[in-house]
Amino acid sequence: NLNIIYKTALFLAVEKENTEIVKLLLTNNKIDVNFLKKIKISNHIFNAILKLYISIKFKLYISIMF
Repeated sequence: NLNIIYKTALFLAVEKENTEIVKLLLTNNKIDVNFLKKIKISNHIFNAILKLYISIKFKLYISIMF
């Protein structure tokens, strides 16, 4: 089974910490930064990404709280 995730080019650039692409996207008025890209990934990869995301959010929450 596959999971489908929708992300914008801007979101992907920020996620990959690619500041040059972020600047390009934000300064070019011909680019729709809200355009969604469909990404298909398998269930086991999706679950691994979700666990990693939750772990990072939890660690960030703990660091803010204490």
